[in-house]
Amino acid sequence: MPRIVIIAVTLIMTLLHASSMPAKEKTLFLVRHGEADHNINGRYSTNPEHPAYTPSYLTDKGKEQVKCTADAIDTQLNREARIALFASPLPRTVQTAEILASHLRLTQHSIITDNRLIETNLGNREGQLHSQFDDKDPWFPDDPSTYDGETTEQINARLQSFYDEIISDNHTDILIIVTHGSPALLFAHLIQPDISHIRLETAGFGVFVITDE
Repeated sequence: MPRIVIIAVTLIMTLLHASSMPAKEKTLFLVRHGEADHNINGRYSTNPEHPAYTPSYLTDKGKEQVKCTADAIDTQLNREARIALFASPLPRTVQTAEILASHLRLTQHSIITDNRLIETNLGNREGQLHSQFDDKDPWFPDDPSTYDGETTEQINARLQSFYDEIISDNHTDILIIVTHGSPALLFAHLIQPDISHIRLETAGFGVFVITDE
């Protein structure tokens, strides 16, 4: 039965996963981007195609956070393994991936951007302040259909498609995936739905080691 070990910054768990996996071990680092402008000003920055979109870039603090994350990941990397680095195409996640690549000495590896890792699309809330809305859970705002936003089901569908693709690729051993807060949480639940996963802080990460025994 496949065995998944999840290691987070403050959490270590050993889990059994019932679905079939490739026989070869894979290690998946799931990383949230560092602190960025929108985390400070409290505005939604999710969809580059929306007229109200403003790019959000890493703050100086965010860049230092990512360097610390790179140091932590570096202690767990097997340098002989085949490594792939994926990122959401938004500036804050690409910047995070670039810092990781540089500090992990992976600059010879291309960063693969994938739209399936992008932030939750907040529709017509784009560019507006979070504080304007009284959501029960700001990570998962109420009733997305009322503002043409993306539903949890839609996010799960794109993340599932991405996961199925990378996990079946026999050309990689280590996967570093840079995404956003709510997609990262959903992605963790997608891999292991039977436990409560922590919400990653900016530049926080979790590790999933997937093996067949």
